[in-house]
Amino acid sequence: MTSSPFPVPAKAYIEATRANPELAAIAVALFAKHSASLLVRPPKTAITRSDAGRCGAQVAAEIAGEYDIPDSGFESRDKGSLLGLWRACFLKVAIETRHPDWYCLLEVERDYNGIVGHSDLTAYERARNLAWWTWETKSVEKFDVIAPHLPVLSKKDGRVLHEPNLRYITQTGLGALAEGSPGFSVSVFGIGGAYAQGDYITAEWEQAVEDEYARVARGEMDPTMDYQCKSCRVGRCPKNRNENRPAYWDALDVEVPDEDLVLLA
Repeated sequence: MTSSPFPVPAKAYIEATRANPELAAIAVALFAKHSASLLVRPPKTAITRSDAGRCGAQVAAEIAGEYDIPDSGFESRDKGSLLGLWRACFLKVAIETRHPDWYCLLEVERDYNGIVGHSDLTAYERARNLAWWTWETKSVEKFDVIAPHLPVLSKKDGRVLHEPNLRYITQTGLGALAEGSPGFSVSVFGIGGAYAQGDYITAEWEQAVEDEYARVARGEMDPTMDYQCKSCRVGRCPKNRNENRPAYWDALDVEVPDEDLVLLA
């Protein structure tokens, strides 16, 4: 069996590829080949990998075609998807150059327990054609004032945690489970070169992944993610705080306990 080099320091690998003109040209060509497919967004018909962390009621409304507030975040989502692919292309070239016993696949769609999604990159052992490590890259724009060189990646009980937040971990964990990868990494890039990487054993996160997508399927909200109410596109939800919410919903608002944050039928 080939000895595994994973996990690897993704940021350092990406920067090394960018510094080599020949390797960078290969990565750019890969990006051009795969980027168009990321901008095609078919109508949502089921829960997908990217729904981890989202309000389950909002997901249900999107699937049912019940949004009544215009989308104002599509540019941000497209930017995030393209940045993830861009970095994954450079990481793929770096891994395959440094570790020729391994190859990487980009944006391959997989299914796990009926939930479909794709990861930025998965590395496979050539000899046995086995998935070994899955990556996802994320971008953030906020920084901790105490440690400005690190991005604010997760908050708990008022404490800033410099590691990928649970939403990122469960999304990537689902991808690793779908691929059959024993391990996975979440690489988070911030403004000004800030970076943090979390490396995980897939089996240790399997239950947490399944619990998270079960929550979404039940139509429940994660109370730690209530900031999403500011961009929610379901006008009839009384918790909606979107500034573009149609005014006629205001008169119909009723108080809903936090534990019952589900979309009323």
